[in-house]
Amino acid sequence: MPESGFRHLYQRVVTLLESLRVPYLIVGGLATGVLGEPRLTHDVDAIVDLKTGDLDRLLPKAREEGFDFDEQAVRANIKRQGTFRLQYQNAWLDIIVSSTEFEQSAFKRKKRVQVLDVEANFPSPEDFILLKLIPGRQKDLLDVESVVARHRDKLDRAYLEQWAQKISDEMEDLRLFNMLRKLLNR
Repeated sequence: MPESGFRHLYQRVVTLLESLRVPYLIVGGLATGVLGEPRLTHDVDAIVDLKTGDLDRLLPKAREEGFDFDEQAVRANIKRQGTFRLQYQNAWLDIIVSSTEFEQSAFKRKKRVQVLDVEANFPSPEDFILLKLIPGRQKDLLDVESVVARHRDKLDRAYLEQWAQKISDEMEDLRLFNMLRKLLNR
C-alpha cells in the first residue's frame, strides 16, 4: 500500500477510535516503528476496550468511515477469539478486544504520539514489550528486541518484571518471564 494510502487508513482508524471515546492503543507494526525500529506494515492493529453496546456504536461508525465487514463474522470472531477485522480498501484494521487486567493497566499508561500528522494513543515501551511477549512469535520477539535496544536505560524494570511474573503465573508458563529476563540482561 503506498504511503498516502496507509496514511489515509491510519487517519480513518484514529478518527473511528477517537469518536467512540473508549480506551484504545495502537499496537503492531506501527507501534514498533514508534517505539523501536521502523518496519514495513500494511495494516493497523489496535487493542480496544469495548464494553456492552460499544460494538453497536462502532460498526455503523466504521461503515461511515469506509470500512467493510461482515457483521455476523465480526460478532462470531469476538466470541471465538476476542479479535476481529475491518477492511479498508486493500488493507485491514485488526482489533483485539481487551480482556485482561494487564491491558487495563496499559490503557492507563498510554502515550499520546503524533504519527503521520495524527495524534493517537500508543502503549508505553514497557507495555508494548509485554504485549509482544505474550504471543511470542519470532516477529514479535524481533520487535521487542528493537524496543529494548532503544529504551534499555529508561525502562521501568520493576514494572516489567512484576507484570511478566503475573502474566506468566496466569498462563501457567514461565516462558514470558524468562524471555523478558533474557532480553533485559543482554
